[in-house]
Amino acid sequence: MVVGDSEIVGQGTYNLDTYEYSINADGKNIDLAKISDAAETAKLTGKADVKVVGQGRWGKAEDWSGVNFNATIQGHNVGVEGRDFGDARVVAFTENGILKVQASGKLLEEQRTLEATIDLRDRENYPINAGIEFTDADIGPYLSLLAPELSDIKGRATGTIKLSGPLQDTDRIQAVATLTKLELGGAISERQTYTIANQGEIVLTATPRGITLNRVVFTGEGTSLTLEGMISRDAGRSNLTVNGEINLKLLSSFTPTIFTTGIAQIQAQIVGNLESPQLLGVANLREVGVRIVDFPISMSRGNGQIRFTSNQAVIEDFVGATPGGGTISISGGAALAGLAPSQWRLEARADQMGAEYPKDTQTVVDAQVTLEGNRKLQVLSGTAQVRRASYTRDITIEELITTGGPFQPDFLEAGPGGAGGPGGLPTVVDLHITADNTLSVKNNLADAVGSAYINLRGSLDAPQASGRILLTRGTLNFRNGRYDLIRGLMTIPGRRGAEPTVDFQTEADIRGYHITINFNGTIAKLQTTVRSEPELPEPDIISLILTGSIAGGDRSTVASLSQTGLGLAQSILSASLSDALERGTQRLFGLSRFSIDPLLVGRGSDPTARITIGQRVTKDLTFTYSQNLTSGAAGIDRVVLVEYRLSNRFSLVGVRNERGELGFDVRLRKRF
Repeated sequence: MVVGDSEIVGQGTYNLDTYEYSINADGKNIDLAKISDAAETAKLTGKADVKVVGQGRWGKAEDWSGVNFNATIQGHNVGVEGRDFGDARVVAFTENGILKVQASGKLLEEQRTLEATIDLRDRENYPINAGIEFTDADIGPYLSLLAPELSDIKGRATGTIKLSGPLQDTDRIQAVATLTKLELGGAISERQTYTIANQGEIVLTATPRGITLNRVVFTGEGTSLTLEGMISRDAGRSNLTVNGEINLKLLSSFTPTIFTTGIAQIQAQIVGNLESPQLLGVANLREVGVRIVDFPISMSRGNGQIRFTSNQAVIEDFVGATPGGGTISISGGAALAGLAPSQWRLEARADQMGAEYPKDTQTVVDAQVTLEGNRKLQVLSGTAQVRRASYTRDITIEELITTGGPFQPDFLEAGPGGAGGPGGLPTVVDLHITADNTLSVKNNLADAVGSAYINLRGSLDAPQASGRILLTRGTLNFRNGRYDLIRGLMTIPGRRGAEPTVDFQTEADIRGYHITINFNGTIAKLQTTVRSEPELPEPDIISLILTGSIAGGDRSTVASLSQTGLGLAQSILSASLSDALERGTQRLFGLSRFSIDPLLVGRGSDPTARITIGQRVTKDLTFTYSQNLTSGAAGIDRVVLVEYRLSNRFSLVGVRNERGELGFDVRLRKRF
């Protein structure tokens, strides 16, 4: 800087990225080395157009009160520490010995203005005064300047921040933030919000020695929290106390996927220093509830405490209730870096926990899971033993064959897709689920018991399931026939986009014939095969399955089935309407069977439909009456059948056939 009487008039461009500058000041040199050092230290980027006009005595004069100075710095794409300030502008000028500075720029997506003055007449101190005002400003972006993990905190503030003190003695400079309004929280759901707000002004004073908070009380529904004290820059002098109760609904306002209820009673203090604050004390948790959007597991009435011991938080004696009358206990804790968790390991043990998982399945499990990780990644691992799982939703045959019934892509989905795990962190899943003869399917199609061995691995947003589901025993119901389940296996391949494969075999005795049906392949490409003992042509077996009677040697029936082009799967689909009608009739009249079968033909060559009415008198005694809806050449065919099933191998059948003949058969089944 030139010392003595001077006049400077110049302009130039300063490259903030490379710290290079060019300036012309009428032959006078202006030393910008200090600006270069400051730019490098602050990691400035962008460019600045500089215009400077100055007159007066500089340097070692008694004071600078006679200096006339006017400078304009227009920045372009200015960045500080990687944050965008846009086209920032600084204007500085002197007026009666006072240097006035006005700075404006984009801060957190909004245009902000800072005004400051420096008294050049007081050479001993050069006191500075600066201030910024804000009204109903969103505090999340401001908190993210301090710590990115605080950016999700919702709230609004109104107040001022003022900076004052002597530039000659920076240890005496202080900043005072005065907030007339600080409201934390926000929307929990579309119809519910939760906020807490200060009672009285918040006065926060920051000096080179530390930060002091005057006593302030935050209140809200179920919340009354008092903060007071200071955090020093020197170790061992901090003592900021936090006492009172917080309604945990406040946490729900910070995330759209996790809902919390209950009360945390806090008695704690912050010690240490600004560089490494430490938290001491306890938080007693009462009646805590946690629910995650679209996640099948929730918790209520949780009680316990968290103990803070300078560099860690430890969960003690926490037990909660789960749906279905079960319990869950949680232990473990987290290592703290400052006041934020840096690493954690939580262990949960559930006993008789109820959940609706998979979809439409009521399940009770015992589970042991562990959640461990850090600020970049966490892993959820463990095992679950199914005590019982019951699937009772009715399924139509049409739905099962055409769409897979319950086995849709969302059958095993859980949780809010794309939201990550707790805290929004990427979460990897490694869970093993075992069910030994504890699966139950009891609906309009089946009454069966089975086992499952499933692994869930991958991202929590879209875990991949693999394993198998095995039905070990039971019966399947179709067209009022009872089919014994011989083999039932579903294999889940565990590859993204791959369909499960099924391998089912059922057997039944119908009109003295032993019928076997096999289903193999994926749902989209299901292969169906049938056979009978004694051996029958496939059209007769299909007719027997669908209507309870066969065409026998009548070639017109065989021809009709051939002409329709319907295989077994298509024939089953054509019976869906009859199934729906049958269920309604059963509820209305109490009949075991009422059906209209469109594929059965009469004794003539023209196809006709048949109506069938039946009643199961006991588990093994069945009465059935069937007739054509239109008359053939020989009139209306009427069939009456009475069957008494003594066992799977032995049955007695009484028949009045369409020709009016009476018969009585003893059927014995024997496998060679």
